[in-house]
Amino acid sequence: MKNLGDGIMAVVPSAAGAVAAVVAMQQRTDAQARAAGLQLRIRIGVSIGDAVEDEGDWFGPAVVEAARLCDLAAPGEILATRMLRELAAPGTDVTFELVGPRSLKGIPDPVEVHSVQWPPVPDGALELPAMLTGHGAFEMVGRDAERALILDAWEATGQGTRRVVLLGGEPGVGKSRLTADLAARVHAYGGQVLLGRCDPEGGGPFQPFVIALRQHLEECTARNESPDLGPNAGTLTRLVPELPGAEGQAAASSDPAEERLALFDAIADAVDRIADRAPLLLVLEDLHWAAAETIQLLRHLIGWTHDASMLVIVTVRTTEVDGESGLGQFLAESARLVRSQRIDLHGLAEHDIVGLLAGGCEPTDDVVSLARTLHEQTDGNALYTTQLLAHAIETGMVERARRRPAHDRRQPGGAAAAGVAA
Repeated sequence: MKNLGDGIMAVVPSAAGAVAAVVAMQQRTDAQARAAGLQLRIRIGVSIGDAVEDEGDWFGPAVVEAARLCDLAAPGEILATRMLRELAAPGTDVTFELVGPRSLKGIPDPVEVHSVQWPPVPDGALELPAMLTGHGAFEMVGRDAERALILDAWEATGQGTRRVVLLGGEPGVGKSRLTADLAARVHAYGGQVLLGRCDPEGGGPFQPFVIALRQHLEECTARNESPDLGPNAGTLTRLVPELPGAEGQAAASSDPAEERLALFDAIADAVDRIADRAPLLLVLEDLHWAAAETIQLLRHLIGWTHDASMLVIVTVRTTEVDGESGLGQFLAESARLVRSQRIDLHGLAEHDIVGLLAGGCEPTDDVVSLARTLHEQTDGNALYTTQLLAHAIETGMVERARRRPAHDRRQPGGAAAAGVAA
């Protein structure tokens, strides 16, 4: 990133990453300006192509195009080239609108320009749950196929359809990172995100649902709203006593099976009503620690006959699941249902680690060699890889590996360049 006085220039290693970054910049600027009562907007231009790094600065046609598009953009607008749109589209759900060919200073031929559409963050939108943030120290790599499957499931919720994704893999493989990536997208586009998790020490029956309901209650309180959890909300106060509606709580049935079914129905109906406000992403983390009652409730929610704009993502350490256990049987059953899908994550490939190390530049032989060493030591486990990578950065090993001989420092590397001005 380079400060240009009245603007900045940033180089990003991927087209989709560049689009996500500039959309987030517009949204954050817009939200903060509205909160402060200011008329503040920024103009952004984005291009992609060969860029040359020389002593911390970048040069090349893509850099010039980004700067000219920034000059052309209206306040609050993002303009991009056709090539960037084509490369970014598979990895983002952002909409591009054709502006048309434009003549740009210093570029001989007209450039086909597209406008990147970005939705403002709704007033009163709260921050993501803390466990779904803070995963972005390094760019996520090697998950294009899995991310596409999850995005397809999320897009299906736009038709009022309930979907469930079972995300499995060994500890540290990247389940939470992939989930956080989707949560950030959903949150940025006005969707709701609720998070529940299971405790290894035993948090009691229905723990992740209790946590998610309490989060929803906190959000309603912050907006000075009363939660609408349906006519059976009183039943939920058995789990969350602070929920309004205790006075309407029905008497518990003398039949434990009937009482459990009534509770399951009340929770499923409440979650549906939350999803009626806006499409809902419900994340249930660490199901391998779940109580048996939690598994039963999740099975009930998946089989719930009412449709809702909702995606449920369940993460589980499949290496810790006994196939004969209740959870093992649930995973086997759910994978066969039309509304659910199981995705198992595996370790990063060696070329993925090369991408992390290269930082958007053309990888040197030393970068490739270091990536091979990291892959051999971690077997591609994302958590272990990034921990070792952080250590390698701190010790200067990565900087030395990226360094080229003096005669080879101006080699081009593919990058997306963004120019931003207020």
